[in-house]
Amino acid sequence: MNRVEFISELKSKLKRLPKDEIEDALNYYNEYFDEAGIEDEQEIMESLGSPCDIASQILADYSLKDMSLKPNSTKKGISAVWFAILAVFAAPIALPLTIAIFLTVGAIGIAIIAIIIAFLLTMIAMGGAGIVAVISGIVVIFKDIPTALIFIGGGIVVVGIDALIFLPITYLANKGFRFIANTTNKILNKAKKRRGVKGNYE
Repeated sequence: MNRVEFISELKSKLKRLPKDEIEDALNYYNEYFDEAGIEDEQEIMESLGSPCDIASQILADYSLKDMSLKPNSTKKGISAVWFAILAVFAAPIALPLTIAIFLTVGAIGIAIIAIIIAFLLTMIAMGGAGIVAVISGIVVIFKDIPTALIFIGGGIVVVGIDALIFLPITYLANKGFRFIANTTNKILNKAKKRRGVKGNYE
């Protein structure tokens, strides 16, 4: 493998990343080769490890970086898990370990998403019930003021509780996604150290 093939394979492995992230990574390694010179090209490639190694590390690192941009975003949390899974499949590690990591990450991810969906449905039902109660109170306000006030007050309380539940659920979900991304990154780093791979993109 020569430099052109190395960079080309790395680019292919990183194709799921945003364009600017791919360009930054490729520029970094091209500069690395430029500084080393043609005579040390093979030695540099051996010290860096395979494009698969490097791509796996970049994807794993990006999974954490992407989430840190919007730490309270559930969408970013799901994206972080997705890039962590891509990092696992990009890593040149034994198939049984790949399957084990994927199943673990997948199971935890599915559990978190299922919990989020369950709570979202509950919140939608609660919010809907609260709104219906408020509307019902407004409708009967001229016929029975005490009943109307009970309905309106109860509806507002339910909607308020619904809003308060949303924040901790979002926080816990993002903690879960961050845990998955961190755990995957640590496993991949350990596997990388066992293989003696030195190259890190920063």
